[in-house]
Formats: sequence, C-alpha cells, structure tokens
Amino acid sequence: MASEKLDALPDLAGGQAPDDLAYVVDISAGVTGSRKSTLNDLFSIITRNITDKALRWQGSTAPAVSAAGAGAIYFDNVSNTFKASQNGAAYTDLIGGVGGSFYPLTPVVDADFAWVNQGGATVTTNSKGAVVIYAPPNSGDQLRCRVKAYPAAPFSIVMGFMPILVQANFFNCGLIIRDSAGGACASFGLGASNGAFSVGGIKWNSVSSYNSNYYSIGLSPHFGMQFLKYTDDNTNRVISYSADGEVFVDIFSVGRTDFLTPNQIGFMCDTNNTTYGSTIAVYSWLQS
Repeated sequence: MASEKLDALPDLAGGQAPDDLAYVVDISAGVTGSRKSTLNDLFSIITRNITDKALRWQGSTAPAVSAAGAGAIYFDNVSNTFKASQNGAAYTDLIGGVGGSFYPLTPVVDADFAWVNQGGATVTTNSKGAVVIYAPPNSGDQLRCRVKAYPAAPFSIVMGFMPILVQANFFNCGLIIRDSAGGACASFGLGASNGAFSVGGIKWNSVSSYNSNYYSIGLSPHFGMQFLKYTDDNTNRVISYSADGEVFVDIFSVGRTDFLTPNQIGFMCDTNNTTYGSTIAVYSWLQS
C-alpha cells in the first residue's frame, strides 16, 4: 500500500470534498489500475462489511495506562472483561449489569485501601466490579474496615453501595473516618437495630467500642443501590444521602474536628450478632 498527494479528489462513496487531503491508494493492479479514495470511503467499506452491527476487540494484555485527563479501554481475554484506565489510573474492570447508564458509577480500586481490624472478615471483588466486605457473626461490635489516607480538604466523596443486613440487632455498614493515632472513628451509613432500619451516624471510641449516635433516621427497607456523600469543606463535615447518585439530601453537619481529627477514610461493615453476618458491596467511589 502506498500513498500520494492529490491536487483534486473525485466524488467517491464517502462524498468527500476536494479539500479532504487524507486518502489511500491501491496499486495492486499497477499504477494504471490505481484507485484513489479518502478515509471516508475506506471506513464506508469497512462498516458495510460489519453485517451484525457489532464492534469487536481481540483479547490482549494491558497497554500503557491512559495519560492525565484521558482514558483508555481494552479487552482482557484472561479475566474475560473490558478494562478501562481513567486519568492515568491503573486499569480496572468496567462495571456492567448494575449501574449502566442509570447509576453514575466510578469503579472502586480495592488496592488503594488497606485493612483495619480485619479479624475473620473477607474482602472480594464480584463480577460487577464491586468491592465486597463480609463481616461474619460476632459477639460485640467489630468494625471491619478498608481505609486509605484522608484527602486534603476541601473535598467530597460519593460512595455507591448495596448493604445486605438482617432486620435484627445489631448491624452497620457505610463510610468511615478514623484517627489512626487515637483510634476514634465515626461511621455514616445504614444500620439495623430493634427490628428496624435507619440511616445513621455513629461515634466510636475505637473499632470495637461504641460511644454514641450522631443521628438516626428511620428508613423503609430498600436494599438496592444507596449513595452516601461525605463532604469536608474545611469547616464542616456534611453527610448527604441519595437513592440515585444525582439528587442528594443533606441530613447531617458537624464541625470537621468534632470528636476526632481523621487521617483515614474508607468503608466498613459491623456485625454485632452471633447468628447472622453482614455484607457491604461498594460499587462506586468518586472523589472530587
């Protein structure tokens, strides 16, 4: 295949204008048999041959991650998933099934988080890309946490998650902030106690010692996707709640150093029940 410059272009299948300077030349039949075409014509030929309207990627190993402010996608034929790199970050599985175009989801990178008080808890990544903590039955509170460094304020984090809690005493799951030096924590999310579910905020002396409630608001059982927004505006910590990840209602605000000055943030699951365990599946973690 060779190429050459044309002073003028004929009106071929792509309907190109004379100032279209990109084209290809087929010299397989010799110079006298050359056929000149713009790239519009080339892609027209290609797409006409895709009879089932499908685009396909061949399995491959990961290319370089995307540049800052850009994105990249490829198909991994080992994990059998599409993977994407966003804004220079490592490749992660694209989320399918739950979410899609309805829920605004940003994949969670579990490698960014580390255990605090793992005990008998487990963490896995499910086929939809969610990071799942299972906290087994236990006597007494034990916050099983996945945490990372607390960002510099001001910032917001929107966490999309699905809880699996039994309507009994006592279970909690959601977002957590923690002071690693003194051990104090505050959690914000969903809970079950006294046969009811609630949206709540709790102060903890440590991952195994309850202090008191910040707030508790009754909630009808709804264990589809939940969205919790945590905002540190450099003055206050603001907690907001949403069922769709777009429309949020502020439900709590307190000074940013109230009870603790956190240096860690993440998500957790707490089981205080000797019969049933509890689970949180975190589908999305978006910091802005």
